[in-house]
Amino acid sequence: MFFTCCVEDCFTTKEMGVVFHRFPLNKPERLRQWLLALDMDVNTPLYILNKLSVCYKHFLYNDHYASPDPRNRNRILKASAIPSRSIQNHTSEGRTLSKKATVLKKVNQDSSAPTGADAPAGFDWGSYLEKETSLAASVSCFAHAPLSDYWDSIFVGMKVEVLNTNAILPSKVYWIATVIHVAGYKALLRYEGFEHDSSHDFWCSLVSGELNPIGWCTMTSKLLVPPRDVKNIPDWKEYLMKKLVGATTLPVDFYMKLSESMKSTFKVGMRIEMVDPRHLSRTRVASVDTIIGGRLQLVYVDRTDVPENAAANFWCHMWSPLVHPLGWSKKVGHPIKTSAVSGVKGNPENSFLLFKKPRIVYMGDRFFEEGMKLEAIDPLNLGNICVATVHKVLLDGYLMVGIDGSKSTSGSDWFCYHASSHAILPVDFCKKNSITLTVPQ
Repeated sequence: MFFTCCVEDCFTTKEMGVVFHRFPLNKPERLRQWLLALDMDVNTPLYILNKLSVCYKHFLYNDHYASPDPRNRNRILKASAIPSRSIQNHTSEGRTLSKKATVLKKVNQDSSAPTGADAPAGFDWGSYLEKETSLAASVSCFAHAPLSDYWDSIFVGMKVEVLNTNAILPSKVYWIATVIHVAGYKALLRYEGFEHDSSHDFWCSLVSGELNPIGWCTMTSKLLVPPRDVKNIPDWKEYLMKKLVGATTLPVDFYMKLSESMKSTFKVGMRIEMVDPRHLSRTRVASVDTIIGGRLQLVYVDRTDVPENAAANFWCHMWSPLVHPLGWSKKVGHPIKTSAVSGVKGNPENSFLLFKKPRIVYMGDRFFEEGMKLEAIDPLNLGNICVATVHKVLLDGYLMVGIDGSKSTSGSDWFCYHASSHAILPVDFCKKNSITLTVPQ
């Protein structure tokens, strides 16, 4: 391994206090993002990359986290980190990024695969979908996902300008490609000139920043070079004129729309109330640690009751019914783990407005009452609809529901459902719809 940073025009050497990071060779998609960000050839052999390293100066301060080992003073690089050719500001605030750079960094974090047993390293959705001959659900199916209401502008047949990996040139060159298939945030592309030859088709993330509208190369003085394996096209200019007349390309405001859809009204450090995963019948105070694509990583504020080897964090979407604004439990009469809640000055006064409000229900004479029977989805086994009982009626339309036949006598496994929730159903719903009902033992 060389002890000089491999980034062009960076001459940092391995000295005391200088940390170097190696390329993620076992994660193909992440490796490709590193190479593109550093303006390096994506086809660089692995045996060469194995000898190269990038110094910490090309990463943001927030790309690192403190080591859990107090003896190790070096900060550890996050799996989602992407380097930059330029030298980064290493104050805790980091540097000011352009709008496109900011949104692409968020997207890269969002698309990073978890380490460990959660997901296999280098999992490739494209090849998996081809193997399974399956269709991916469209982004427009998910109202909570970034760009869902804008996804109709992405379709098969659209033309884009992308990096040409089928060229033998020392510098990066680009070419025009057609979208052959769309699967979630990914697209299957084919370079112009290959016509019906699918042997060079490749998958690319539509939100990675690698796709550009037609005309981008001209505006940025990039070279358009046809793939070396395309044969029998004597006049490229005439060929492209025929292909591009009347063609549709990536909307020019696509990345701006992506940036807007990635914005979150929640802020890191904000405190909220969440359903306690270890005691479903109560809530506990948590702090927002990370925000990625509308998903929140919540960390318990009071960890005194958490075993040393147990996780003290929790992931959920910001619209999840499992999270509530600070003060919600007291407002509706829900049990909450008592703890000294301090340092909540960072919470906005109107934090209740940040949460998705349930439908307003009329709690009159025909509303739920304590002791009523119903059918409900088991929160611990979402595949089961069970015989259940309303054990307590809270304010604002919330109910404490328990599964009949539970071994718990203290109510610790009761769960809070809103009266408008699709998880609670009237008696005989399962029979009417030919669904198996889980009954008490």
